[in-house]
Amino acid sequence: MSAKTDKDGKKRQLSVAMQHEVLMYFKMLYKETVRWFDIETAVDIDREVEMPRLTKSRRQYSKEVGLKISGEYENNTKLILEELSRLDYGIYHPAFGIQLMISCTGMRIDEVVALKPEKFDYRNRTLLIDRSISWHPDKKKTKKSYVETSTKTDAERTILLPDSLAAYLNAFIERLKQLSFYSDRMYIFSRLGLARSEDMILDPYSLKSFDNNLRYAYKALGIVDEEGNADKVRNHLARHAFNTMMKNNHVEEYDRKLYMGHSTGISVNELYTHRSSEEERKIVEISERYCRFLTASISEFQALVK
Repeated sequence: MSAKTDKDGKKRQLSVAMQHEVLMYFKMLYKETVRWFDIETAVDIDREVEMPRLTKSRRQYSKEVGLKISGEYENNTKLILEELSRLDYGIYHPAFGIQLMISCTGMRIDEVVALKPEKFDYRNRTLLIDRSISWHPDKKKTKKSYVETSTKTDAERTILLPDSLAAYLNAFIERLKQLSFYSDRMYIFSRLGLARSEDMILDPYSLKSFDNNLRYAYKALGIVDEEGNADKVRNHLARHAFNTMMKNNHVEEYDRKLYMGHSTGISVNELYTHRSSEEERKIVEISERYCRFLTASISEFQALVK
C-alpha cells in the first residue's frame, strides 16, 4: 500500500499524508461495520493498524498547537468573550457570536460567517453547514471582497447544537427579523450597522474586522507577548481545542471527523450512513458545558439561556 504505479509503469511512493488518509478511511470503515452489524470482535484496529509517522514539521506544528491550547487557553477564551460582550450590541455583536460559535462547535470560521437563518432548525436544534466564505477571491475583477463557496471538503454536514447555543442563535435571528429587509438567506453574522457604506450592510462580517476585535480584546486584557504586542490571532486554534475536548472525553475518532467536517477522501454521506446517537450526545454535552463555562460571567447571555 506504500507505493503506486504511474502511467509509465514506474512505482512511486505514496506521500505520508495519503498513506494516513487511506489507513484512516480503512479504520473508520472497519469500526462502522462492526458497530452497524453489532459484531463481537477482540480485534483492536487502532493497535493492529500502525499509522505512518508525521514529518518533523507536522509533529512540531502539533506540539506547538498542543502547548497553545493547554494551560490558560480556556480561561483566556472566557475573558476574551467577556471583553467582546462589551462592544456595541453586546452579545449580538458579530464578533462575539463568531467567537462563541467557533469555540463551542469547532466550526471553521469561514463556515460560521457563511451561516444563514434558513440553515438553522430551532425546533430540532440542528444546523446545516454547506457553505463557506472565501475572502478576496479576485481584487481586479470583482467589487466584493468575498465569494460564497462550498465547504473546504465540498461536503455538507448537519450538527446538533446544545440548548444554550441554539437559544442564542435563535435570539440573534429574531433580532434580525425586526429589520425591514430581513431574509432567511441573509448572513446571520453580517455587517449591518457596522458597515462603512450602505452597499456593505448585508455582507458577511469580515475576518479582518473580527481579527481586529480580537486584538483589541487581547490588549485590553493584557494578553500580549514580551514586546507588548497582542498575540497573533489564530482562529483555527478554537477548532483544535474543541477537537481535543472531544478526544479527552472519549468521543470516537470517526464521529469527531464527521462533526468537524474533516476530509475522509470520500463523501461524508457515503461513509456515515449510520450515526452514533451516543457519540452525538457526548459531543452536545461537551459543547453545552463549554458554552456555559465561557459565558458564566456574561449576565446578558445567562438571562437569555435560563
